[in-house]
Amino acid sequence: MNDLNGKIQRHLLGGNESKVNEKRGGEKMNFTEENILLNVERATKEELLQFISEYALEIGVATNVKEVMEDFLQREKEVSTGFTHGIAIPHAKSVAVTKCFVLYIRTKEGIDWGTLDESAVTDVFAVFVPKENSSALHLKVISSLAEELIEPEFIEVIRCLNTSSELANYLNKKLRK
Repeated sequence: MNDLNGKIQRHLLGGNESKVNEKRGGEKMNFTEENILLNVERATKEELLQFISEYALEIGVATNVKEVMEDFLQREKEVSTGFTHGIAIPHAKSVAVTKCFVLYIRTKEGIDWGTLDESAVTDVFAVFVPKENSSALHLKVISSLAEELIEPEFIEVIRCLNTSSELANYLNKKLRK
């Protein structure tokens, strides 16, 4: 299982997974009903990234939709942030992001994302990190997510929970170790 986790981290982090273990402190992910969006209807990866960039501005964690969107798209050009089993972890390190923030989005229909197993994406963990001093923090957040996402039970549970409140409670319990 460690081999798979390493492969996934290298894919998502561009080979920087060793930096995660160097700096384990800092902020922890905190899920509330505000950062869990269910039954989102978007047809493409780009439409969904635009939607979450606009939502980040709306809730005050971003200052400029265009800059955040460009940072998401730039990351996607480097290597797809599609994971496996219909999961994606898009992430943007941006000067337009004011604080580290993670959104969980469940889409109504699967989206072609370029996942490792070619599955359509229905579950998205979008990571927003301020560009300044971002390396260790964004790697830590993505690594924590990747560790849980290799567990089939974790994926099964998040897909069975139907309210933002239930999901927030579960995600906080699992990701705040």
